[in-house]
Amino acid sequence: MKNVIFKTAILILILRTVSFGGVLFVDNNFGDGFWQGAYENLQDALSAASNGDEIWVAQGTYYPGADRGDSFILKEGVKLYGGFYGGESMLQDRDIHANPTILSGDIGISGNVSDNAYHVVRYSGSLTNATILDGFTIRDGNANDGNGGGGLLLENGAAPLIRNCHFYLNQSADGGGAVLLNNGVKFEYCLFESNSASMGGAVYSPENRTENGDALFNHCTFVSNIANAGSALNFEKRESAYVDSSVFWNNTNGSGTINSLFLDTRVSSPSVSNTAVDDGSITATTEINIIYYSSSDVDGPFLNTSDYRLDNEHGIPREYGWYYVQAPLILNIKVFLQAAF
Repeated sequence: MKNVIFKTAILILILRTVSFGGVLFVDNNFGDGFWQGAYENLQDALSAASNGDEIWVAQGTYYPGADRGDSFILKEGVKLYGGFYGGESMLQDRDIHANPTILSGDIGISGNVSDNAYHVVRYSGSLTNATILDGFTIRDGNANDGNGGGGLLLENGAAPLIRNCHFYLNQSADGGGAVLLNNGVKFEYCLFESNSASMGGAVYSPENRTENGDALFNHCTFVSNIANAGSALNFEKRESAYVDSSVFWNNTNGSGTINSLFLDTRVSSPSVSNTAVDDGSITATTEINIIYYSSSDVDGPFLNTSDYRLDNEHGIPREYGWYYVQAPLILNIKVFLQAAF
């Protein structure tokens, strides 16, 4: 009887650990807030975290290490949240715009990309969408090691949920300046800005029919990414890619020619829906409610801004997540909220 009670207690403890987990705090500047027992180094928190845990990261810049091969390596079931001031007790209290939390590959000489980390964040192997990366700016990765994914490299079945992330100034000598994936990764409310590669300036998925799942981009914005083919998205022969309620603007081959998407339709069925684009050449097996506009239009695809709940500071919908404003290139790139999330 004692053995039964003991085993039951252990099982309950295990279930509680897996289902609820704990919260680990990271703050590399204790002067801007206070979390009792916070880690100063994000890598230390990742090492300590286990399935079901959350890691809350305060504003600041965090580097994966001192070697170009160092990366922040995701863990199954571990949820990473950025955008905290430091000291919050509830997840909904964070503000990802007021408290930028940066994962940077600029580990060597500042501003010299040649010695930057190959991949700022990565994982190789089975990884489900119970793993979350949410509220970070991921920047300055330089994947010139024969692999793509300067900002994020996901291989061999890795399919986490990426939300509220800004991929900025990442590059690759091959495919996927910001992200290389070969599985059903889901991106929500993400901004891909000024990333570059030979193929898939923002995101590249190489031909790999052994992987499963369909990549999904929901409420994402692709701005000023550069590649020879598919400057925003380049998907070779593989499972489908789905784009919904997103915006594409000024994604070019580097010489001014717009070439946003390369979606191979020979063996897959990519779809683009409820999306605004400045690229008249976009084709997909399924196209629903596509708005074409000129990148020189001040309001982009939006003719009546009063139809949207506006952020008073930036003039665009606050609840979208990431937004893009950079005069004089364009005054406002506003998100398309036709489809309910």
